[in-house]
Amino acid sequence: MVYRRFFRRRKKSPRTKHQLHRSNRNKFSRRILRKISKYTNYRFSKRATQTFMNHENKKRKICVTLINRANYGRLKSVMTAIKNHPDLELQVICGSAMLIYNYGNAIDVVERDGFKVDEKIFMHVAGETPMTMAKSVGMGMIEFPAAYDRLKPDIVMVNADRYETLAIAASASYMNIPVAHQLGGECTGTIDDYVRHAVTKLSDIHFAAHTKAAERVVMMGEDPSRVYVTGNPSLDVIHESQSNVTNQQFWEKYGGKGGGVNIDEPFLLSIFHPVTTDYGKNRTNAEALLSAVDELEIPTIMLWPNNDAGSDEIAKAMRVRFDQGNMENLHFIRNLAIEDYLTLMARSSAVIGNSSSGIMEAGFLGVPCVNIGNRQEGREQTHNVINVEPNKEKIIEAIKQSIEKKSYPKDPLFGDGKSGKRIADILATIPLMRPKIYFEASDETKKSYVDLVEREVKQRMTTE
Repeated sequence: MVYRRFFRRRKKSPRTKHQLHRSNRNKFSRRILRKISKYTNYRFSKRATQTFMNHENKKRKICVTLINRANYGRLKSVMTAIKNHPDLELQVICGSAMLIYNYGNAIDVVERDGFKVDEKIFMHVAGETPMTMAKSVGMGMIEFPAAYDRLKPDIVMVNADRYETLAIAASASYMNIPVAHQLGGECTGTIDDYVRHAVTKLSDIHFAAHTKAAERVVMMGEDPSRVYVTGNPSLDVIHESQSNVTNQQFWEKYGGKGGGVNIDEPFLLSIFHPVTTDYGKNRTNAEALLSAVDELEIPTIMLWPNNDAGSDEIAKAMRVRFDQGNMENLHFIRNLAIEDYLTLMARSSAVIGNSSSGIMEAGFLGVPCVNIGNRQEGREQTHNVINVEPNKEKIIEAIKQSIEKKSYPKDPLFGDGKSGKRIADILATIPLMRPKIYFEASDETKKSYVDLVEREVKQRMTTE
């Protein structure tokens, strides 16, 4: 009895989720070797097999490239999840507007948040015209391959539809590095659509914000098994943490130029970016917005535009307004940390302009949004949005309606605020296959896939 108790087999402790991930990857790797042996009649030695398995079991290096402040806001929670994941190693490249003072030098925010920047890519050609945008892409195509050659990432992560992402995805693809694309499948009716859909075709793994976007990605010939509905990761920051900055702390931190705005009292938040297909008209459209704000006499915080073609037109309208001294209810800021930006949004009476954050993030917060012009035309919209043309009178009327409404129910169309961890888990376990095969989906397959995704999303929302 004593000996039996002594030699009794010990109970195995339950394996963690990450141990199971590694085990599944090992099984997949062995399956690959067996198939190669079967079709080539080549017998792998134990040493060769072990070398292959060791390569598969090493930490995957995920290279995230940041090219402007909004880009960082959409990737921050993913970067945090990758950094904390036991099977992943985070690499960070900062380029384009992230390194430019006029656009807030947002690399400083990244480093303050505790992320190590591995490479800096100077690719922005000044001028903010269609020609300089095209030249910037060319500069990126020269610089990114050298960075990838030094870093040797296993996966390159890109976000959405900025022109810089075209250079990132094309460079990685030519170097046989799998590309993971976030927020593909959206439609906005501007030049961004061309870039977004081109990047989808250059990508191997797809993280869509909602089911309609996922359906579009599949219809472009992408394998449904590599298309995931994960939501918009910028909502994670809303879900997890917003800053509790006071009015005094906020202005000590950011300064800016213009009149006094108390963020503890009613105010408007304005984000107005250039529309590349309306090049030459952006200043007129910006002046219509500024005139509407003047007439309403409501305190307004306005952020500096991004670096797309036409940015100088909007900046000129803002500078003229500042030089005229008519800034009693208007304040300009170059850049905000994502937490402070979302805090401002949550406290504001309405978001006005043409940024996608007025639809995605403001919709999730239930803050009214006045969407001006055609920059977001075609994008799925939340209930908080009023669409208007860039006309002073129409903008004034829409702002009045929004302020009167005060708030909307939170809309989860673009996610539930838990996207970052989902994406990191997928990046850690998904098989890395190249080249990819065009997926010819029938109408029935597309419909069944979308139905499946919708069921999965509803189930996840209820369980989490």
